[in-house]
Amino acid sequence: MTSAAQQWEVDFAKARETLDSLSGPGDEWQANKLGESVEALAERLALMERRPVDFAVGHGELARRRAELETLRREVGAVRGPMGGGQGGGAAAAGAAGGSGGMSRLEQQRETMKEHDRMLADLGRGVGRLKTQSAMINEETSLHVRLLDDMEGDAERASSGLRTEARHAEKIREKSKTFNLYVIILVLSIILAILVFSGL
Repeated sequence: MTSAAQQWEVDFAKARETLDSLSGPGDEWQANKLGESVEALAERLALMERRPVDFAVGHGELARRRAELETLRREVGAVRGPMGGGQGGGAAAAGAAGGSGGMSRLEQQRETMKEHDRMLADLGRGVGRLKTQSAMINEETSLHVRLLDDMEGDAERASSGLRTEARHAEKIREKSKTFNLYVIILVLSIILAILVFSGL
């Protein structure tokens, strides 16, 4: 599917071919239609210049198209002049073309200034979004730092608890060993007493 920007290129190429095919006064009607086509191309290009993002066309490409269109417009005006009635008509057409070219340059300057204003506004919005994102990242980083501090504290408490439990288990083990010794001593004492009494 051809986009609007690509279709503009196609229509411009057709207009250029039509201009190259004009041969003389007999083509006056076709020259007038070509002039209308050029003006339609100018309107569509002005729309693209106002909304370049919507048409996915860069500023350099728009400037190139504007220059080519102005050249085509002047050439069409030069061709339509002689067809409209000799040298006088040609001079009038040339004057009109010059005036149109001057207005086009003025309009182009205005559109350029408007585009610069839009770019500055977009840049301001971008900076605002970047500032908001930076604040969010800073807040999230602070949250992560607090979570890490909490985890470190929990790990320290868990480690301390494990050490306490280890000491407690060691004490129980020592007590168990001592108790076993006492039991053995008691059993041996009983056996010794039995042997002594048996010998008597």
